[in-house]
Amino acid sequence: MLASGPALAQQVQVPGNKSQPAPQQVITYGGVVQTPWFSDKGVRDHFKFTNEQYNALNKGYSDAWTSYNSNLGQLGSSLTEEQRAQKTRDLQATFYQNVNGSADRLMTDPQQRQRYNQLHVQYQNYTAFNDPTIQQKLNLTPEQREKFTQYGQEWNQQMGTLHKSYPSDTIATTKRYNEMVQQNNQRYNSVLNQQQQQTWHQMTGAPYNFTPGVYFQSNGAK
Repeated sequence: MLASGPALAQQVQVPGNKSQPAPQQVITYGGVVQTPWFSDKGVRDHFKFTNEQYNALNKGYSDAWTSYNSNLGQLGSSLTEEQRAQKTRDLQATFYQNVNGSADRLMTDPQQRQRYNQLHVQYQNYTAFNDPTIQQKLNLTPEQREKFTQYGQEWNQQMGTLHKSYPSDTIATTKRYNEMVQQNNQRYNSVLNQQQQQTWHQMTGAPYNFTPGVYFQSNGAK
């Protein structure tokens, strides 16, 4: 999954080489990040993870990230923008497959596994609408996908601003973040028809109040 947002030069570790500046990468709040979204204490408590379960899931996520980041750093600079975007989407798809494989093995309770899926979709926000599986389940039109891409760009830009202000003014930043979340919900309903809204609610389940810190806990966001 890949959504547009403010670009930021990243340092990518390539095995056998020194850290080199990679081509401009896109920060996507809710996309592939180095720190697992489920590592937040509130999220962990919500899932009632055992220590063994969490540690194993965290390791599976870390291994998937290491592979993703390494392969991303080896794409080179000769690709066109379109080629790079496609290869990045392919790497992200593999990342999610690996993480989901770990989740399948470690979460044997169907309700816990379903809730994990629901919160992951909620966490992704507009990035979720770039997932071909979700696009198919919702039967999104090209116009709807384009609209969600536009809203995703605005979300990433706004989150980039909040990311900078969060450490120095947590209260005001959190208030603005909560307003943005409410706006997101209104925008979902403005784009999706009634049947699509029902499907979306089934996919996301009961709303979970992610704090902005969940998105800002890693500087390796992409």
